[in-house]
Amino acid sequence: MPQKARITVYLQALGAHYLGKNAYDGKDIAIRFSNSCADPISVPYIIGANSNDGINSPTFAAGSSSFMPVITVPPLPKTPSVDFITRDVYTVCGNANFDLPDKIEFGNLDVSIPTSAGSPIAVRYQVLLNPEKLDYIITVVVPGLYLSQGQITGNTISVYVKMMCGCPVDTVTPGLWQPNDFAVAANVLDTSGGTSTYQLTYANPQPTNSLFSATLLPNHNPIKSVTFTAMQISTGNYGVLVSNQ
Repeated sequence: MPQKARITVYLQALGAHYLGKNAYDGKDIAIRFSNSCADPISVPYIIGANSNDGINSPTFAAGSSSFMPVITVPPLPKTPSVDFITRDVYTVCGNANFDLPDKIEFGNLDVSIPTSAGSPIAVRYQVLLNPEKLDYIITVVVPGLYLSQGQITGNTISVYVKMMCGCPVDTVTPGLWQPNDFAVAANVLDTSGGTSTYQLTYANPQPTNSLFSATLLPNHNPIKSVTFTAMQISTGNYGVLVSNQ
């Protein structure tokens, strides 16, 4: 009879926190694990009311800090700062028991993460299984940005830009993610079929507002749709959102 082992899966937004209660449609995150020993199993990823998405720490704690830090890129000439994301017993994760093969082989973690672009991110992570090892703790890195619509009225267009964990761009708190590290644009399609592109800027700094906006040119035709794009310069994180009017 196969020996039982346990796998714990943390999903960490690239350059940010774990995916928790502020992530986009976190309830629809799906994780499956498979190996040659048994049929694929579901790994429940439960975001509880008391769960956290990691704890900021200025120091690295072996065994509880993620290997991937958060690097804050401030305006020049300031020096970037580094924060480590540390786990505790309340940090959101997925857990499951599985049948362990009797020889060394790779198992597969297949993760599906909803995005505001409309299609989920699919990530496959290979896990080296050893019949002598009964406990596996895995961190899967999830790239991307979480965009949500702001205002599209009159002569203003805007979009909220956040990390995949839902952490905002913020200059006031102070935040770990600064607006100078993000390039945000909008391609506007009007009812005549014409298109125009606008660069968006961080709007009216307020705590955790994460809003980027632009003012349309005078006498702009009515808007049919807007495609917002955002890129985090330091990581290459990328997000898109299409808004139809």
